[in-house]
Amino acid sequence: MSFIDFTQGLADLTVEDTSAQTASKRQVSLKKVIKQHLEQLLNARRPYFQPNLDLPLMQYGLPDLSQFNPHSDEDCAILSQSIQKTIALFEPRLKDVEAEILENEDDEPGVISLRLSGQLNQGQEEPVEFISWLNPNTYEMFLEEVA
Repeated sequence: MSFIDFTQGLADLTVEDTSAQTASKRQVSLKKVIKQHLEQLLNARRPYFQPNLDLPLMQYGLPDLSQFNPHSDEDCAILSQSIQKTIALFEPRLKDVEAEILENEDDEPGVISLRLSGQLNQGQEEPVEFISWLNPNTYEMFLEEVA
């Protein structure tokens, strides 16, 4: 009989787990699924009007970023804190998550880069790190795992 682990994301349930998989392949698969979930989570937007913040569904995603100013230290701190809280609430497979706004060294003006780092909260406490880019035109976030 198979049991569902509710600490997994929905996407995990579609990944077939066979005994032939090595532990390292499972870790790579887990990191890939977490990356996909983080992209979905960070690209979702919360409703502007939040009558009851105690409802977790009303907190899913990030706040509207259309008024975000990448040159404002206050806005960058708010974005960083919001990302950390959102991940802590909706991605239980990660812990000790930190979101750091990076200096823009790209030639593209307005592109915001972030470093997301934390620990896997399953099995060994393996560090994970992603670099993220926020597209200033669409406010879409893209993630790439740091090797």
